[in-house]
Amino acid sequence: MTTIIDLIIKSGESGVNLTIYLLLPVMVVMMALMRTLEEKGVLAKIALLMAPLLSPFGLPGLGVFAMIQILLVSFAAPISTFKIIEQDQNI
Repeated sequence: MTTIIDLIIKSGESGVNLTIYLLLPVMVVMMALMRTLEEKGVLAKIALLMAPLLSPFGLPGLGVFAMIQILLVSFAAPISTFKIIEQDQNI
């Protein structure tokens, strides 16, 4: 029984360490980068270029950024992109 408890504690500790030291900083950097690109207007231009390619799949132009974040970071990373899509419906 002690082995199982130790295993659960170590796996929980590993999960917390992974989240705090790896995923959270990457998500913060990606969110800052996306916010900067949005303020400069680069994001809107890329989204307008990608919109015709993604429209048959029912995705807005910013959907490409969400897909890249899912592939490179994790499933939780595109939350900032989805927030931008929610706020700006004309992209």
